[in-house]
Amino acid sequence: MNIKTVLIAGALAALSVGAVAQTATPGANQRQSNQEKRIEAGEKSGALNATEANRLEKQQKIADNVEAKAKADGVVTKGERVKMHKVEKKTSKDIYKQKHDANTAN
Repeated sequence: MNIKTVLIAGALAALSVGAVAQTATPGANQRQSNQEKRIEAGEKSGALNATEANRLEKQQKIADNVEAKAKADGVVTKGERVKMHKVEKKTSKDIYKQKHDANTAN
């Protein structure tokens, strides 16, 4: 192998790592996982009735769709990250409100 081949291979490897990093959303993935656990815990404890839980799960699906749409072109832009954060924040607030309202499963 000559030096030119090694340099080209190294450059291609660096570019491919950069492309993967641009679509990575570990914070969003972790937040969605935590929110799903909060919904399940609310159902188990009786703090959420079936209607509330279904509504919150639909909101989680919307957040998943927003994330998938942002990743579809291979790059998650700052604007797309802001939109994902906004949707996740609203869902989080709604989970809190529903778990602490007067409606319960019991």
